[in-house]
Amino acid sequence: MYEARYPEVDMAVMIQVKNIVDVGAYVSLLECNIKGMILFSELSHHRIRSVSSLIKVDRIEPVMVLRVDKEKGYIDMSKQRVSEEDIQTCEERYNKSKLVHSIMCHVGETLEIDLEDLHVNIGWPLYQKYGHAYDLGELDQALFLYLDGQSQDHHNPLTNDILIKITRRLE
Repeated sequence: MYEARYPEVDMAVMIQVKNIVDVGAYVSLLECNIKGMILFSELSHHRIRSVSSLIKVDRIEPVMVLRVDKEKGYIDMSKQRVSEEDIQTCEERYNKSKLVHSIMCHVGETLEIDLEDLHVNIGWPLYQKYGHAYDLGELDQALFLYLDGQSQDHHNPLTNDILIKITRRLE
């Protein structure tokens, strides 16, 4: 879960192909939880002999954002314009984000704290300060401070247990 609802133009994002139609493929942007489209003309620089060899339903892969229409909710993407460097950066960011989101979900479910509150109070400030909530090992400290401030009982064994697990996962 990111603070921005829509991705930036020229940003590499992870998608999952949902449906292939006559003109392109409908996809789900995994990091933003919104839908987009890749036109067949944006699949490859070369002549397309077989669409199924280039894109498959349920496949997860990085693509480049071409256009974002926030009013209509349309997002156009390209598979051919994403570079190897963009692919690597996108995959690293996605894997880190997946881990952070998993930790936030676990903490929220276990301690019955709203997931959005955790993101607003912990995740997003860490993204703004360090570029990613995962970086610099700050996530466990930020969670500790937040949970310590939320808890009436400062020696809550459940909170301490969760923080130990978080620290292990981030190592």
